[in-house]
Amino acid sequence: MPSEITFFLAPDDETAALTRNSRPGRALRSLTFHGFDPDDAVVEWTRYFEAPGRQFADDERLSLGNWPRYVADFLNDGVGVFIVPENVLVALAAAGPDELRGLVGHWGEFLVRINDDELTTDEKLAVVEGVAQLAAAAVASAGQLRLYCWQF
Repeated sequence: MPSEITFFLAPDDETAALTRNSRPGRALRSLTFHGFDPDDAVVEWTRYFEAPGRQFADDERLSLGNWPRYVADFLNDGVGVFIVPENVLVALAAAGPDELRGLVGHWGEFLVRINDDELTTDEKLAVVEGVAQLAAAAVASAGQLRLYCWQF
């Protein structure tokens, strides 16, 4: 599991990929978290918005996997950068408080199922709300910014 997770806004894949060795700096709007696997989270968030209320079996989840695209692949140092898929970006940006709480519940159930539930409900809500705020900023930029995740 990554020890540091930073969701951030960048104008393009090249700029985002440059953060691989240096982390997203202060020039890029970002939020840092700990205690979960962000690409798994994004896959579960995708599932929630595509089929609210539906539980996916682990093998079905893997075969249907709409895994995030990495703009800077993992190397031996364990650092990678991926772009949050457009459909998740738009859904997070448009989600209201009740839908975000529903997403937290869905994600939390998944984490319990895979025995990886280290975050409190309040911490999960902080992650989802924070990433949703970044997504809203990306959508409001009218294509000038995209949402990425740096992880180590």
